[in-house]
Amino acid sequence: MGNYFISFKNHGVGYTVSQGWRLTEDDYSLNISIDIGEKRVTLQGDRKTQVGSLVRLEGKSGLKGQLQKLSATRLLD
Repeated sequence: MGNYFISFKNHGVGYTVSQGWRLTEDDYSLNISIDIGEKRVTLQGDRKTQVGSLVRLEGKSGLKGQLQKLSATRLLD
């Protein structure tokens, strides 16, 4: 199981890009959440069009946003 996300703000708008999966189930998710004030819009990605992975950012320094790895929780329900 893996759940990764990176969050950042730009001009007061919050963005969260997330990637999650479970190895024992056919469960995979890609999402982009956009927070403007009290409103949140979540866009679901298509695994077939994915290029790259948030996993590749693990251990990299110098990111303005913060890469997070979650152990047993889902990011977006």
